[in-house]
Amino acid sequence: MVTRDEALISSLWETHGAALLAYATRVHGAKAEDVVHDVLIKAWREVNDLPPAKMAARAWLFAMIGTPKRGLVPVSFPQRKRTAQLV
Repeated sequence: MVTRDEALISSLWETHGAALLAYATRVHGAKAEDVVHDVLIKAWREVNDLPPAKMAARAWLFAMIGTPKRGLVPVSFPQRKRTAQLV
């Protein structure tokens, strides 16, 4: 039987999972999946602390992923080639 908390976490993953994973990849690189997993476990454990509004919960989840630490090299994306020359 699925509890309310499990249903909530499942809903958070379905709603925000792709964006969380993309952000975590930019911030934490290869550890992104582990970071998102840990954030969802934290949300499950602290379900009463989650903001009730959908976008506030999203902000809470992104805040839990964190920001790049000093010395951490973010994932780099290929640069676009310039097609126009400045005259």
